[in-house]
Amino acid sequence: MAKLEENFKVLGKNVESINKQSARANNTVQRMLLHARSKADEMVSTNLNSLLDEYLTLSY
Repeated sequence: MAKLEENFKVLGKNVESINKQSARANNTVQRMLLHARSKADEMVSTNLNSLLDEYLTLSY
């Protein structure tokens, strides 16, 4: 019974991690879509460090 409870705790942590990473991926995709839809002559500022951090995190 203890092993089952431990497995459920691990499963809960995994679901939490999946939800967090999914939200980050969704945010990245939404920002990319927003950027793609912007006018060609319109420049949009972005935090390059944050963007690269998300890219590297999602790529591994």
